[in-house]
Amino acid sequence: MIIFNNMEIWSYILGSFGLGALFSDIIRKTIDYKLQIRKFRFEKLYIERAKVIQGVYERMVTTQRAFLSLTAPLQFANEFLQKEARKKLTAETANNFVEYFDINRLYFDENLAQKLDTLNEKLKIIWNQFKCATEGEPGKIDVKEWSSARDKIIQEIPQLRKEIETQFRQIIGIEN
Repeated sequence: MIIFNNMEIWSYILGSFGLGALFSDIIRKTIDYKLQIRKFRFEKLYIERAKVIQGVYERMVTTQRAFLSLTAPLQFANEFLQKEARKKLTAETANNFVEYFDINRLYFDENLAQKLDTLNEKLKIIWNQFKCATEGEPGKIDVKEWSSARDKIIQEIPQLRKEIETQFRQIIGIEN
């Protein structure tokens, strides 16, 4: 006795009535439909992920620029007087970067998420170092600490940023 699976049974029954071609056309259209749904979902996810990458990248660059401005060794009188406003702006941009990344963390693989976490940790260290350098005794600034914070922004952050950019480019399909 031969055992038929459901597909073979339906093919046999429909084929005996001359409906085999219709049956295979229905199956093909059903498969095409399911593939189109899957493709649509993938495209939608890809577009959303690209938007998230753009948002994280934009906030990362803005934060780096704010830190560079805040820790600049040469500041004009009006810039130095606006130090508190610049500190507040730098804190806001850094917090905005971290919050946006945290909310969208699931769009990144663990390796990339770890690099973004490392960037955040380095920025926290630089922030604390700068605050200690400028908020010690009134009227006294620890130039050595300030300079050290600036050096970290110039030397450590660009390399990490480049690694993150490379992975972002790979995700969105830009070849290096």
